[in-house]
Amino acid sequence: APDPTHCPWRGLAAYDVDDARWYAGRERLVAEVVSRMPGTRLLALVGASGSGKSSLMRAGLLAALRRDLLPGSAAWRVVALRPGAHPMRELTRRALSRVDGGGEVDTLLRALVDGDPDTHDLDTGQRVVLAVDQLEEVWTLGHDEAERRQFLDALGDLATDPRSPVSV
Repeated sequence: APDPTHCPWRGLAAYDVDDARWYAGRERLVAEVVSRMPGTRLLALVGASGSGKSSLMRAGLLAALRRDLLPGSAAWRVVALRPGAHPMRELTRRALSRVDGGGEVDTLLRALVDGDPDTHDLDTGQRVVLAVDQLEEVWTLGHDEAERRQFLDALGDLATDPRSPVSV
């Protein structure tokens, strides 16, 4: 039963994974985005400011993966981050703190974050979804061109290395 003390309408705030039950009326759009996941390792949600991209990613796509809408997706590791003014610091903090126990995924992420090009020996079966919300912050808040380039290169490497288990 609905909780009468909880308002399901978020106003201008984005819906998050835990708000998925309230993220209604967008099932067709969510299904379209989810259906693109198996065929790509880089998926961009693009639209006007305030159009609901963050909610679509979090309450739509990430919640659907958590519900195992794609077979096995409930077991995928999801790392969500906002780049902020220091995107490499945030990538390191969020990605490396959320990946458990020193396994190969951790090694792969560390190698890419540290700029180690020798990632070709790493192969994991564990799928990782790196969800970058508000990517525009790399330009609007980040003023260090070298860090911006390093961050974008890391995302590109994660999404294109054929042995990387990461989807961005």
